[in-house]
Amino acid sequence: MPAGKRPTPEDTVTARRVQLDGLARDTDIFDLVSELAPLHRRVAWWQTDDFWQYALFAAVAYVRAAATRAGVPARQACQDLAGRPGQPAP
Repeated sequence: MPAGKRPTPEDTVTARRVQLDGLARDTDIFDLVSELAPLHRRVAWWQTDDFWQYALFAAVAYVRAAATRAGVPARQACQDLAGRPGQPAP
């Protein structure tokens, strides 16, 4: 994504799909970072550019913890999240 441009709704859908698909495949978190990096808008001010990665780490931890608490595999939790009503289709 070019510097200074806001993410489009399509970028949001793509990022959500990449994250949930990666979690469902048990992809290494740093590989997920690499897959999502091209969708990230660059922010040049004092390391605020890192916040999207912290949000990714938190989302991964949250989805995995929720799956464990629900007693379902992470793959199923990701599929359930991807198919929720009201979410844009990939």
